[in-house]
Amino acid sequence: MAAGIAVGGAVVGRTVDVWHAFGAFVALALAGVVLVAGSLSVPAAGRPSADEPAVAPEPEPS
Repeated sequence: MAAGIAVGGAVVGRTVDVWHAFGAFVALALAGVVLVAGSLSVPAAGRPSADEPAVAPEPEPS
C-alpha cells in the first residue's frame, strides 16, 4: 500500500512537472508571438510607418 502511494505520488509529481514545463513553454511562445506582432504593427520611434510620408507635408498658407 505504501509503495503504491509512493509510486503514485512520484507519477503525479512528474506529471505536474511536465505540465509546468509545458505551461512555461507555451507562455514563452505566446510572449514571443506578442513581441513580434507588436514590433511589426507599431512603428519604431522616429521612423515613419509604410503608409506615412517620410517627410512631413508643408503647412498650407492661411
